[in-house]
Amino acid sequence: MSTINSIQRGTGSAFITANITISAVNTAKATIEYLGTAPSGQSSPYWSSQGYITLTSSTNLQFIPKPAAGPGQFYSWEVVEYI
Repeated sequence: MSTINSIQRGTGSAFITANITISAVNTAKATIEYLGTAPSGQSSPYWSSQGYITLTSSTNLQFIPKPAAGPGQFYSWEVVEYI
């Protein structure tokens, strides 16, 4: 089991590609967990595959919604960096 150096989590809402600034991580030692999305305005935790998140640099994530995802998707993510 690897030792965790840092964990960053966040949520957002977008209907187009969104860039998310994070604290710098070593991309070779970091993983990203896409926790899901929920339709805009829905309060209960409805999760589905409405897009994906990728780590584009040491300080940037990018959320890319599916074209048919509908307006404004809430999304949730977690970045774990290991030592």
